[in-house]
Amino acid sequence: MKLKFKFFLLLCLLGVASNSFAQQRKKKGKKASSAPVISTPVEAVAPPLVEDPSARMMDSIKREDSAEVARGYDPLSVRKVHNSDIMYRMQVWRTLDLREKCNRPLFARGNEISKAIIDEVMAGRLSAYAKDSLTKLLSLTEFNDKIMDPGSAQVDADGNPIPGTGVPFQGSALYILKFRENLLFDKQRSRFYYDIQTITLYVPAEYNTIKGTETEVATFKYKDLVKVFKNMPNARWYNSQNRAEDKKISDAMDLRLFCSRIIKLSNPEDKMIEDMPEYQASPKTILIASQKYEYDLVAKENEVWDY
Repeated sequence: MKLKFKFFLLLCLLGVASNSFAQQRKKKGKKASSAPVISTPVEAVAPPLVEDPSARMMDSIKREDSAEVARGYDPLSVRKVHNSDIMYRMQVWRTLDLREKCNRPLFARGNEISKAIIDEVMAGRLSAYAKDSLTKLLSLTEFNDKIMDPGSAQVDADGNPIPGTGVPFQGSALYILKFRENLLFDKQRSRFYYDIQTITLYVPAEYNTIKGTETEVATFKYKDLVKVFKNMPNARWYNSQNRAEDKKISDAMDLRLFCSRIIKLSNPEDKMIEDMPEYQASPKTILIASQKYEYDLVAKENEVWDY
């Protein structure tokens, strides 16, 4: 009897304890729910960056060029001559007027080299660079603005041409090319090479009615031009004596089937011939100096075989 009473008393005590514990939990829940909810400020999420395709392409080009340099080759060279085989190198800058009679095969009507370059850039198959340093790619919009005739564009209140309102130059109007090349001697093959590096297209001063001077349009890697010209039927050196012997532009360049004038040779002050004080007497003096440099290069090539 006593045992049953004790068991009953124990159950009652457990029930009271559990009931009080439940009431305490309810009170705590009410206090927690009555407390003000403090909302933490949400940080503004920055919009995703729009990737510049020209920057991505430039990074890819730099990686390819770095790989060529690591292997010991000039990344701009069409002829792969290892640096250890180059016994002599001289960098030369030339200007080429496509209106001259000896250059007319590169400037035949409808087959102008300048027209072929513009067509390939606008088709997206040729990369155009802003400067001869090849550090910045031009977009199609920027290139299109470069070849616009400023005289045909609408002008604003200040008389400045409005971009995108002009008519682009025809290929026949862009007859000035300037290119940079290396004259190098390959001791492995025992011969000289004229290794063209870049070609730059210019707007002549007579068509640049706003500035009145030659204006640089864009610079192109010569090795890129060689690739695209192979697939262009109108990119030919026109042989007026025998049309069966028309040549690819790259072959005509290798055979030196053009006339040009030296405007600069590698020098410590990085000066053009026309900027050197000893040649500033007259334009005729500059032309004579250019021809002298040309003869000196030819003489150096000939002296290699003079015993």
